[in-house]
Amino acid sequence: MKMKRLGTYFVVAMLMVSFVFVGIGIQVYAATVGEQLLEPEDGWRRYDDENDLIQYSSGWTTESVSGNYQLSNHLAWGVSYQYYTFKFVGTKFRLITGLNNDHAKNIEITIDGGTPTTYSEYDSTLTRSVLGFEKTGLKYGVHTVKVQKMDTENRVMALDAIDIDETGELLDINTPTLVTNLTATAGNKEVKLSWDKVEGAEKYVVKRSTTKGGKYKEIGETKETSYTDSGLENGTTYYYVVCAIKSGVTSPDSKEASATPQKSSSGGGSGDRAILRITMVNGKINEYDLSMDDVNDFIDWYEDSIDDKDDPYYTIEKDYNIGPFESKKDYIVADKILQFEVMEYED
Repeated sequence: MKMKRLGTYFVVAMLMVSFVFVGIGIQVYAATVGEQLLEPEDGWRRYDDENDLIQYSSGWTTESVSGNYQLSNHLAWGVSYQYYTFKFVGTKFRLITGLNNDHAKNIEITIDGGTPTTYSEYDSTLTRSVLGFEKTGLKYGVHTVKVQKMDTENRVMALDAIDIDETGELLDINTPTLVTNLTATAGNKEVKLSWDKVEGAEKYVVKRSTTKGGKYKEIGETKETSYTDSGLENGTTYYYVVCAIKSGVTSPDSKEASATPQKSSSGGGSGDRAILRITMVNGKINEYDLSMDDVNDFIDWYEDSIDDKDDPYYTIEKDYNIGPFESKKDYIVADKILQFEVMEYED
């Protein structure tokens, strides 16, 4: 009995220790504002304050510091409203700053021109490489951040580094915003793309891949917010992204959109059908009542067959006068065609 009870206590104790370690682990890997953060945490990427993509107003100095601090940090002294700005693509950012009793008490942060929020670098104790401000949960895209000292008394604002998404990147300040709401609509051997206008964009670059998230190849440019990619293979899924260009600077790729071209399944009203009359070189005339998708498919094949001899005949499957047969097909040979005409039904 004693051995059993002792074993029970041992198991319970081990479970309690496990819970303690799990709890400690959660605390260790989640820095909070005001804590020193010498290295970026998992899921974050760090950019030093001397990175050329960070734009500073006048009145900043660079201080070299030894020890655990970064190699340098930017400091804004005085009472003027010094600021810095940066752009990034991602969903979150952190400002790595410093704390001291001569640092600014009122610093405004504006994200994408929205309502400013504030933070303070004032503290009675000097601490460097501090997580001064954090913003998470932003919608994925290109974001512009402005950080400005608002104190009217002689105080210091510091910047040691900027942390952003590990999968994101700091961008040129002139980078246009991300192309949004990209949609892809499939047609017969084509995909029509459309997206929202990007303010100030001079043109858009369209890229395509046959692999989801794969390597995209540039297929065209346009000044419009739409693009039609034609000459595709029906039944193949195509994946697209679009980027904007402004003042020679290219935005990151948009979110991916995809579509699979295919023939229309609608046989429908008279307005989408036609009589295809083909006159052969031997004088025989063949007539077919087809959908306009099928007619256009035939025309595409005939035009391609002029240069491509690898596809010498076209198959037309009849869905009428089949009789006792399961199916009836006509095989039209390209070099046996004298002429053809299309007579489209009125709506």
